[in-house]
Amino acid sequence: MAKLIEVEVRRIRETHCGNEEGDLRSAVFMVAGLDWTITVDPDEEGYVGVYVELLTKGAAAWAYVRIGLVNWTTGQADTFFSREDPAMLDAGSEDLCDFGTSMLTSWMKDLQGSRYLRGDCLKIECTVDVCRDLLAFEDPPMPKSTPRHVVADGKLGS
Repeated sequence: MAKLIEVEVRRIRETHCGNEEGDLRSAVFMVAGLDWTITVDPDEEGYVGVYVELLTKGAAAWAYVRIGLVNWTTGQADTFFSREDPAMLDAGSEDLCDFGTSMLTSWMKDLQGSRYLRGDCLKIECTVDVCRDLLAFEDPPMPKSTPRHVVADGKLGS
C-alpha cells in the first residue's frame, strides 16, 4: 500500500526554524496501519535533509521510499532520492527508525532561482510504499501470572 504526501516548507531561508533542533516535522500520516512523519532538516552548510520516520511503537516494516521536489511551474515532482530496494524501518531502533538523506539538495547550489522554490517556500513530495508481507510487531510481554508453558491458544505446551 503506497501513500503520497506533500509537505510545504515555508521560510526555508531560515536555516533553523521549527522545533528546538532546527528540523520541521510533518503532521503524522498513516500507511498500512502504521504512523509515519516526514522530517525536513535544513543545516548550517546549506543542505536540506529529508527523512521518513516510522512512529508506531514496536513496529518494523520494509518500505520503498521516494523523495522529490515539486516543480512550481508544472506541479509535478522530480525525484531527488529513492532506492531500488525497500528500506528496513524499525520504530524501536534509533538507527533504523528513519530513512532518507541529509543532502537532498543544496540551498545555495540547487535551489536559489530554481523552479523548486517559490518565494521562500519549498514543496517536498514523498511516497511511502510499505511491503505488507514484511510487517513485524513486537510481541507484547506475557502477563506475569501466565505460566510460560501455556501457548497463545490457551493449551498447555508439551
